[in-house]
Amino acid sequence: MAPDYVAPVQAGRCQVPGIGDGADRQAMSKLIERLVELEADVHYQEPATEEESEFGYRTGSVPILVSAPHGAVHRRAGKDKEEDEFTAGIAQLVAENSGAHAIWLRRKSDEDPNNDVPSRYKERLRDGLTEHGIRFVLDLHGARATRKFGIALGTSDGRSCTPGIQDAIVETLREQGFVLQGQNLTGLLVNPRGFRANGEGTITRYVSRHGLAQAAQMSSTPTCRSRSDGRMQALRSNSRAETQRSLRKRFSH
Repeated sequence: MAPDYVAPVQAGRCQVPGIGDGADRQAMSKLIERLVELEADVHYQEPATEEESEFGYRTGSVPILVSAPHGAVHRRAGKDKEEDEFTAGIAQLVAENSGAHAIWLRRKSDEDPNNDVPSRYKERLRDGLTEHGIRFVLDLHGARATRKFGIALGTSDGRSCTPGIQDAIVETLREQGFVLQGQNLTGLLVNPRGFRANGEGTITRYVSRHGLAQAAQMSSTPTCRSRSDGRMQALRSNSRAETQRSLRKRFSH
């Protein structure tokens, strides 16, 4: 059975475009417009200046936090690694609609927030967890378009959260049209190889192993996060207005 604090987030969840019972077209359009606005603040290729923060943090009203550590370009093994596009915007959108807290990478980083131990992102995450009494962390990531699933849920083989929480996540996704053990866009896999969140530096393992909160990792393919393969080119624009105009045009089809 899921804890009581999960219920407000389940009740305020956002519909997934194109699958499940869905919302009407106008409501979905507004949801996408808001996602575009939130993601436009993320500058994938630009490091933070002295006057701004590398991370974003949104305070919520329920003890759940949504994390997007790969929201912008980051550095792993001495090489730049591409952003998981739209994960930062989705983290904020979920928080906005559910009352959860959110943290995301909003500028290019010289470290890998999800791989490096220690990391500045993890320090800020830990501060947020202790300050606000967070009890569960949902860590959002991307997966290659060639993966044969829509979403992969990682709970360190069931060690990072209780069975009740894992079941609640699976059931919520099934209500939205995802198929457990299915394939392609609607496929939902639980702890598949490579997406179990078992790595020493992963947010999920870091949070649960240190007893900070329960946690789970959710990795989604590009089609689940966007309806256009041209999204990265548009978002790399230095002009916020140009970015929004381009994405609105793409999302309107």
